[in-house]
Amino acid sequence: MQKVKKLYAVIAILLATTLSTALAALLLTHQITTTMIIKPTVSMGVFSEDGKTPLNSLDLGQFQLGSEYYFPGHVESPPLQHFYINNTDQMSFYIAFDVEPYSQYIAFNFWIKRGDQAEYTLIQSGSGAIYQFPIESHLVNPDPQTQYATWYFKISVMQGAEFGTYTPTILVKAFDSPS
Repeated sequence: MQKVKKLYAVIAILLATTLSTALAALLLTHQITTTMIIKPTVSMGVFSEDGKTPLNSLDLGQFQLGSEYYFPGHVESPPLQHFYINNTDQMSFYIAFDVEPYSQYIAFNFWIKRGDQAEYTLIQSGSGAIYQFPIESHLVNPDPQTQYATWYFKISVMQGAEFGTYTPTILVKAFDSPS
């Protein structure tokens, strides 16, 4: 009999709880407006001639006043091999090149073309120019030819350059628009 009374007590509590929840009336609602931004991530890989080895440093070799060399290769005419820039993330971007520290007697000229383009475009260091074709994300364009670019550069050492060691840093910059 004790067990039955306990069972009825548990059933009564459950019923009371259910009924009080079901019979409760909503009295008030307060709304909170929110704003959020979902941004794509941006990442690029800059690679050597094999397209796989990260390009973090280059030994440019020796120069004389008046000399010009193309890279990769330290050669006297546009190289047959090129460096690579790959879009490895979610957002398309536009490329520009710069060199620091700037020297008025050492000119860097860069040529770049996206994988699906036929011609290289010249971008002079310090000009502020941005390559007009986006390096696209696989989310924007599944064509892998639009997701990378090849590039090379030329260094010209002019009369007036100081003798000694010069350690320029090439900056490969990604922008969200071409202007």
